[in-house]
Amino acid sequence: MIWYKHLLWAIVTLLFLIEGSLIPWVMPSLVSEMGLFVVPQFALILILYIGIYLNRHMAIAMGLVFGMLHDIIYYGHMLGVYAFGMGLSVYLITLILRDSHVSWYTGIGCIGMGFIFFDTLEYGLYRLFQVTEAAPWWYFVHAVFPSLVLNLTFALLVYYPIMKGFTKIEKFVASDDSEVFTTGNS
Repeated sequence: MIWYKHLLWAIVTLLFLIEGSLIPWVMPSLVSEMGLFVVPQFALILILYIGIYLNRHMAIAMGLVFGMLHDIIYYGHMLGVYAFGMGLSVYLITLILRDSHVSWYTGIGCIGMGFIFFDTLEYGLYRLFQVTEAAPWWYFVHAVFPSLVLNLTFALLVYYPIMKGFTKIEKFVASDDSEVFTTGNS
């Protein structure tokens, strides 16, 4: 039964829509007056959670798909930057944590590392192809750090509900896997 995969895709889609439609209205005007660029990436948070705690292959596919949607719908300076960045950051974070027990602070730390890697890669590609002229220190102080604070705050707020949902999903995954994969001894 793969109902949980469809549910996860639907939730990530909902977060993708919220981060582009509702969050700009809720964001205080003081942030823009201070010259800060806060980019909510709630879909990437859930994708990283899925990759760290559930299924890394599905998370990489989600990173590529929702990254391409970001490229097409929201930013559009260059196609493929978000798709490549999200896919690669999810791949590297899940590769680092493969086959290990991940505690909550390790998971949150790796989500933070994933965001920093993603934003650095995005800036590097835009700088390489001369889409931006911003200095690296200015970009990290005015864009990466405020975005990291917002996204890690959201990641901490949704940690418990996500883990509670993942434990329910793992019961179904474990029962499905035990029927499909035999040990070979019987």
